[in-house]
Amino acid sequence: MAFLTNIRLLTPMIRSMMVRGPRACLLRPTNTAMFSSVGMIHKLNSPQSSLQHNQIGHLGSDQAQTTSTEQPDLDKPRETPRLNLDSLDRAFNTFEERCQRNERVTEKDFIRTFNTFTKAVENLNEEQLKNNSHIRSNIIIYSSLLLRCCGNLMLDTPPKGRELLAGNLWTFIKEKQIPVDVSHFNSLIRVLNENGTNYDPKKIIDEMIERGLAPDRITYQRLIHQYCLQGDIAGATGLLETMKEKEMELNEATFASLIIGYSKQDKPPTISEMFDLMRSNNIEPNSKSYAAAFIAQAGRMATHPESAVDEFKKAYELLEKDEIQFTVNEIVDLITALGPFKKSHDIIDKFFKTVLPSLEGTMSSRYRILASLVRVNLFEEASQLFWSQRVTDRALKTGMVGSYYIRVLASHFNVPIDFALKECLMLQEKGWNVKAIYMLYFTAAEVGRLDVVRAALKKIAESDTMKVHYTWPLIAQAKTQDEVAEVLKNELNPRMHQSDLLETFSQWVWPKFADDAPKLFELGKQLQYDRNLLMASFLNYSVQENKIVEAIKFISDAPEELVGGEAQATANDDEDDEGEPVVQSRSNQPTERSNLVARLLNQIVDETKDPELVKKAFNMCKLPSQQMSVRALGALVKVHLVNDDFEKALEEFLRIAQEYRKTPCRTELMSHCLMKKDPETLQKIMNAVTEIFGETNSLFDLAVCCLKCNKLKQAQKIFSSPGFRVRPIRVYQTCRNLARSGNVSVLENFVNLTRDMYDLNQDYLYMVLVDVYDKYDPKRTLHLWNMMQEEEFQPSKKSLIMIANVLEKNNIEVPFQKPGGSFQGDRNNMRPSRYSQDRTREPLM
Repeated sequence: MAFLTNIRLLTPMIRSMMVRGPRACLLRPTNTAMFSSVGMIHKLNSPQSSLQHNQIGHLGSDQAQTTSTEQPDLDKPRETPRLNLDSLDRAFNTFEERCQRNERVTEKDFIRTFNTFTKAVENLNEEQLKNNSHIRSNIIIYSSLLLRCCGNLMLDTPPKGRELLAGNLWTFIKEKQIPVDVSHFNSLIRVLNENGTNYDPKKIIDEMIERGLAPDRITYQRLIHQYCLQGDIAGATGLLETMKEKEMELNEATFASLIIGYSKQDKPPTISEMFDLMRSNNIEPNSKSYAAAFIAQAGRMATHPESAVDEFKKAYELLEKDEIQFTVNEIVDLITALGPFKKSHDIIDKFFKTVLPSLEGTMSSRYRILASLVRVNLFEEASQLFWSQRVTDRALKTGMVGSYYIRVLASHFNVPIDFALKECLMLQEKGWNVKAIYMLYFTAAEVGRLDVVRAALKKIAESDTMKVHYTWPLIAQAKTQDEVAEVLKNELNPRMHQSDLLETFSQWVWPKFADDAPKLFELGKQLQYDRNLLMASFLNYSVQENKIVEAIKFISDAPEELVGGEAQATANDDEDDEGEPVVQSRSNQPTERSNLVARLLNQIVDETKDPELVKKAFNMCKLPSQQMSVRALGALVKVHLVNDDFEKALEEFLRIAQEYRKTPCRTELMSHCLMKKDPETLQKIMNAVTEIFGETNSLFDLAVCCLKCNKLKQAQKIFSSPGFRVRPIRVYQTCRNLARSGNVSVLENFVNLTRDMYDLNQDYLYMVLVDVYDKYDPKRTLHLWNMMQEEEFQPSKKSLIMIANVLEKNNIEVPFQKPGGSFQGDRNNMRPSRYSQDRTREPLM
């Protein structure tokens, strides 16, 4: 009776502080009014945390994990760019709309918005935050919105994970000295209570007083709840005394807290006694009080099972009599507290059948109830509740019914794999969700449930073709090399498409073995993966990660069994019959890989000048199903040229031409013969080029080489040969290449010799020439204009604008009327037209 004496002593104080609460007569949905207006949101902060604000990483649904990143130097002076409030407003408006629509917050969305917020705040200086009221108010509102979301609104993240996120945000607010008020602390306390954080209420009050803030009724009410959760009735009584002194009112929530607090004593009052006390103070017990009563008895089940069950039965009888219905939040709390005892006590099982509603209402409500059942291992109950829902024909037509249920099954680590697969297969069989297994796979991969990913992949493989990229989540989340080896052994196999395997090894496998290449080669040998695939992917990875020096060292030290074999000839199919590249993609020769291989081989040439090492690397890069590009083959010739060994370079060139039907470095070899006046060797080169690309193309290449070697007469002789005709695209391409080299005189001679060739756009050649003049010799632009006049050539409007722009920019008088409009001489505008320039000259008068 000592307890009742204590209660009676509190009664006069409590009676004077009562506020009558509403009667709960309907199932109330989750309260989302906090999202109705940004300005009405409680501003929330989180306890001090040793974590920094940018240490937020992925948190699984069953175990919180954080990934640390380097903390920026906040003390380092930097320029303060203008804060883009419009962009920040848009980001938070979008965030708020999603939260309101979904009635929950995803961790990913929170982190993305939080990062936007931190970047904006870091661009502020102290003066802006203090003196600019508009910026100040926005920052305060947005910080409060983020902090408020660190509680039960973040459904998919476990309490410990939410606590870490709130701690990061609170630390950032304190570092940046963002102003806070009482509502911040009220929301902070609420989030701490929702996450089950054990904290000292007195420290919260002390910090508020230190900041010059006075706790209000909400503050005391929520701190009383924390004291009651700790079983500290003395602490709760102290705050009640303070509230009485301040003439603050209490409501049902305070009594609900006291019910839980007194239940932790050795001889607690009965539920009927607590309810009578409430009624004596004009407070009718409502759903909140009943929920607290049942949760209080759940807390006593382990220590006092008999008395707890008796009190539970009495409370259940009162519940049926008063026809109380619980809110979704209260149902979730009841499931969490009573779930572990459901199978051991019949009354709790009966209670669940009465309390659990049918799955109607919003998706968020259904998701929260199912998730709470799954968390306490009530899988069959969750299944029965899910399948009891009514599904409309319109929903069935979408084929996506139950997506939220699949997320629950995949994201909770305690769900048995067989149970998750069974439910997803049933969804597919019934036609409710035609991609249920795929959704299970993707969600499990996202949260890191690799066992579920593997099981889902096996099911997918039974009815569909296994895609290589399905295994990437398994490799990406593997923590050890042995786990990667399991994927290579069980999920992947050497018979899969080589290009897909090449990408998989380059992008995903090699980063796990970067410092232990021999181990992966040995593993690949055991699992019968192609040797060339392993080598090519290793070199791809080395180039992508700028580890070329390491790759060169590895190649130089690689044993012969990893190299083996000579290059095999393959038919040329990346150039047409006139030596022009074919612009189209092929699945067996990715352009990106060709560029990477060529870059590596040419880098080895520049770094080592070692022909044997280049040849060794070339053999390593080969894949049976893929061809080597001209640039990659050119490294085999180039390495001899840089060593001034022309004979070896010629020998390699002729071998490549014979085996690969490609002619790398042919221009350099021709130029060497021209300068050395070696017609016999030149004829050998010409024969090889002619055999592959035809006589016209080989003569055109020879003429260009003559121009580069300052042999103008020989070039003129070739271009003026009767019947000599080359495709216009080759002329344009060569013109552009000469322009990029910056050799003005060679380009001038080339344009002069080719401008009168049949079916050429002469105006385009002049435009390229003007563009080069602009960069290297602007005064020659006027000479070109005079030459056009002498030849009675009528330039296009674009050409006239280009010429005028160059002359004006260099303070040279423009000798003609500049056309109206503007034109920039870039590649997009400087394109040869489909038809040749009309060079018909007007008759002389």
